[in-house]
Amino acid sequence: MLHSLKVALVIFFYLSSFTLAHSANSTNNTSGLLPEKQTQNLFNLAMLALQKGQYKAAEEILSHISLYDSSPRIKLELARIQFLLGNYKDSQYLFEELLIAKQLPWPVQQNVNKYLNEIDLALGFYKFNLAWTSETNPRNFTSSKEVELVFGEVGVIEPSDNKTIYGIQYSLNTGKALTEIRRTVGFANFTYKDYPNKTFDRITSDLGIYHNMQSWQGVRIRTGLESAFISGQHLYRYPYISTVYYPNPNHQFNSNYELKLGYIDISESSYHDAYTVSLEANFSKKSGSNSIIESNVKLELNLAEEQPYSYSGTLFGLGYGHNFDLFQVKATTSVLHRRYKEDDPLFIGRREDNRYKAGITLVPNRFRLFDVTPVIGVIAEKNNSSLDFYSYDKVSFVFKLQN
Repeated sequence: MLHSLKVALVIFFYLSSFTLAHSANSTNNTSGLLPEKQTQNLFNLAMLALQKGQYKAAEEILSHISLYDSSPRIKLELARIQFLLGNYKDSQYLFEELLIAKQLPWPVQQNVNKYLNEIDLALGFYKFNLAWTSETNPRNFTSSKEVELVFGEVGVIEPSDNKTIYGIQYSLNTGKALTEIRRTVGFANFTYKDYPNKTFDRITSDLGIYHNMQSWQGVRIRTGLESAFISGQHLYRYPYISTVYYPNPNHQFNSNYELKLGYIDISESSYHDAYTVSLEANFSKKSGSNSIIESNVKLELNLAEEQPYSYSGTLFGLGYGHNFDLFQVKATTSVLHRRYKEDDPLFIGRREDNRYKAGITLVPNRFRLFDVTPVIGVIAEKNNSSLDFYSYDKVSFVFKLQN
């Protein structure tokens, strides 16, 4: 049935082209443009083919229209179809042409950047970012002066090194297709936070591969290994596998979903080792010509080696981005609730946390430094726990140079 539809669409396309050419000759139309009504009819036909998954037919129709109409909407849809067909270089050229010409509303530009990130993964890329950071309360230490243990109340003495720290963060992200048809891609992400006293120096890495399923459009299998070191000591390793679903995005709304399974192995704290399961959904929606609304929901389950450290959690997040004349601003907020399975063996009662985060980032539109874009961000975080020892608050600041 789908094959028949494709044949019918292509036949209709060529018949339409012939009719147009004949009409143009008979009326001595030398403007080089298709009649507006005919352009719209062909465009609607291409969108119908796209919805039915007939990407090649949609490409043929839009390629024909683009000979006469170079408007942004034609280029944009043609770029998107080239992406779906796996013609990444052609798609990249069209997307970048649209961004350089500044012909798209800001929310649509953000969606285009998501396509370009996927194209980078397929074609191969590396990105290096440099940031200056500061952080209050680097140990996430409690602000309480006393905590209640099973044998009574004790005073809390804050470590002398738990002061505001300043450092430099280096980030490297790379990706490369491992097969000729670019369905399987390897990736490697590294971050190094360098602080003057070395106590809080931290290295994190995420290495792995993902495979785009041929039989299920938009489904990706990802597997990898996360690791972290702090002050030169191994902190944890986290092998994982996940299934990610990316429905075809449009210019008004897009989303993605991920089911992730893993096992976290924490060095020198085996009772925290745990099997993990999480399900996450992310959404973004265009709001007007210069705004985006984002949201995310995450459910998590952590099954630790010892039951008091097992928990279930729920996260809700909201974000709002707006493009002003001189700069872009994005505000985010989230709430994470975690409930532990059994009473804590050291403190009295069962642990239950509510962690609140709020942040804002600013990106200038008309200023670049050494051919990179500066980004300024501030994040405030507060954790309220039923066990005072785990309650804390902190503020982080970052100034990043982003290419």
